[in-house]
Amino acid sequence: MFEKYLKSAIFLALYPLAMLASNLHEFIALSQNNESYLIKQMQSEQANLYKEQAFRNYLPSLSLNSAYVANNKDRFIIDPQESLFAKVSLNFLLFDGGAREANLRALESREKLSLLDKEQNKNYLALNAITLYFNTLSLEKILLANQQKVSFLKSTFERLQKFYDAGLSPKDELESIKAKYHLSLLELSQNELKLANIQKEIKILSDTDFKVQGNAFLENPQQEKSQNYEVMIAKEQINIAKE
Repeated sequence: MFEKYLKSAIFLALYPLAMLASNLHEFIALSQNNESYLIKQMQSEQANLYKEQAFRNYLPSLSLNSAYVANNKDRFIIDPQESLFAKVSLNFLLFDGGAREANLRALESREKLSLLDKEQNKNYLALNAITLYFNTLSLEKILLANQQKVSFLKSTFERLQKFYDAGLSPKDELESIKAKYHLSLLELSQNELKLANIQKEIKILSDTDFKVQGNAFLENPQQEKSQNYEVMIAKEQINIAKE
């Protein structure tokens, strides 16, 4: 029930999105194969196994021991030549001063804490994927505008250069356009570098050569809020400290 609630919370947190023929959902799924998340998943499963094993250890146990003895020597008539023994024992805990309940509560809190840690990591990876996705879309649009600006300033500079050579344009106007042209080239290079760095982060996160395709946009993100995992984790840590 607790795990189902967390999955519902992360769904509300991550999907106030409208994905229009985009591969954003695929990228989010790839981010969940990240090594850090797989480690958290294993730790969560291990915490669950510890709790279940401890619970089984406190359950009553029934044991049956048997033995067979054959006596081939001549004995008195009252001594049996063959004997079969059986022993049944029932072990259970009567009272331990509340240690059993305290231990089980602590293990349950540790299991919840591990699950919260896993889901928080999953949430972080998915949000990181969404951020990288939208940053890529944004930079691609900016780069397109940069390229158009560079092309326009280049043609303007070349035209003014011809006018200046013919004595039809002042030098200060030519120098002004030249400065703007070189500045636009610098902006283009800087944004190309930013996009290259984002693509590296995408490759690290997805462990693939993932390419952003299509389009997507946030749809009323203020109406759905993610659960505050830090508060929930702190609550379970307090529960453990109390035991």
